[in-house]
Amino acid sequence: MRKYVLLLLCSLSCLIYAESYVPSTVPNPKNAFQNGWISDPAGYLSSSQAKQITEACNTIYSSVGVEIAVVMLPGYNRQRYDRFTFCQVLFNLWGIGGKQKNTGV
Repeated sequence: MRKYVLLLLCSLSCLIYAESYVPSTVPNPKNAFQNGWISDPAGYLSSSQAKQITEACNTIYSSVGVEIAVVMLPGYNRQRYDRFTFCQVLFNLWGIGGKQKNTGV
């Protein structure tokens, strides 16, 4: 019985953590491991969907110089951030579009 209770508590803590993203815990798609435009830690997008989005972002970047970050999260810390503030902090943290050019979405 204790084993099941422990398993349930671990599962619930994972769900709580998954819903508690803050900008600093969102994986940056431009890091050395991914080098892309999409942050999808929960795996919502299929590989073909991710490929299509990446191709579109690459085309936009190469043609007009605009950087686009696509973020798919199961949730975020709503007690600390409203939607706009969360996105704004994440945008600034990642430096999307560059400080000088300011061409990010």
